[in-house]
Amino acid sequence: STATKAIRGLVDRFVDLKMLQRTIAAGKKIPDTMNAYLRMEHLQDRVGYLRKQVDEKVMEPLLAEMKRLGITNEQFHKYLHARHAKEANERIAEINEEMPDGGSGMTNETAENKLKAFAKNGQLPALQQLEKQIRAMLQSKLDLELEGGLIDEANHQRLSTFYSNYVPLNREGTHSSHIESGNRAFRGHKKRKGSGKDVVDILSNIFNQYYNTIEQVERNRVLASLEQLVTKFKNDVVTPAKPTMSRRFNQEGKVVTGVDPRWKQDPEIVSYFIAGEERFLRVRNPHLARNLNNAGFGSLNKIVQWMGAGNRFLALIN
Repeated sequence: STATKAIRGLVDRFVDLKMLQRTIAAGKKIPDTMNAYLRMEHLQDRVGYLRKQVDEKVMEPLLAEMKRLGITNEQFHKYLHARHAKEANERIAEINEEMPDGGSGMTNETAENKLKAFAKNGQLPALQQLEKQIRAMLQSKLDLELEGGLIDEANHQRLSTFYSNYVPLNREGTHSSHIESGNRAFRGHKKRKGSGKDVVDILSNIFNQYYNTIEQVERNRVLASLEQLVTKFKNDVVTPAKPTMSRRFNQEGKVVTGVDPRWKQDPEIVSYFIAGEERFLRVRNPHLARNLNNAGFGSLNKIVQWMGAGNRFLALIN
């Protein structure tokens, strides 16, 4: 209706979800664990609050400690890169014969020389002290992914131990891990192929990844609630969807069977995760489907988006 369209555009873009819940419940009380609209209504505040907690309890104390110890962002960036370079180079060399060294964006020799230089300058103890905070934050991100259902216990264990000194190795112009442009759904941990291009903004990207994980987990909670709702209150608008499977070659050239990527591109399909397993809903209301697919980061206003991502970090160090 015209009224619904006006509410959707000006007041509440999830009014379709509110109306659906009201209709299918038919006056029955919806348990809080199934109240997807209530969770969606609080999503923006929840994400904003959790981001603020990261800023106040992790980012700002880290930057203050760096300043106290006399360590610049550039120095810490080079140190973290050098610490991770050797193990990253070894892994990339195993899967990419064209990059026997330097696939991390830094050769083993360069990494070793940088670490020796930091030791010679007497900066190694301070850098090691700061690195402990980064290790704790990166582990906390994985713990959040597990708790939020994005990964299962096996993947949590694997990712926690795969590298000893992991940091993101984003290159200029690349997107942060786990995010697919135009859709805030979790897409897993990307496999590295290696690149000789310069690595940029390690610290900024660490925080950006954490913010993204917060958004993905909160979005996931909403959709998990919606799954419970439509399972209990069956309807024709939102239903669990069984994907079409297809066979294709993976990066190692082996034939694997998986969800047909063309099927997932259907605008009615909304994906989410339960204990690391990707699940799907078919949403036959185009407005609701689009808004559910873009829930999370897209629900925040522009100022919060700017302050919440890497720009927030860069603004504080300058």
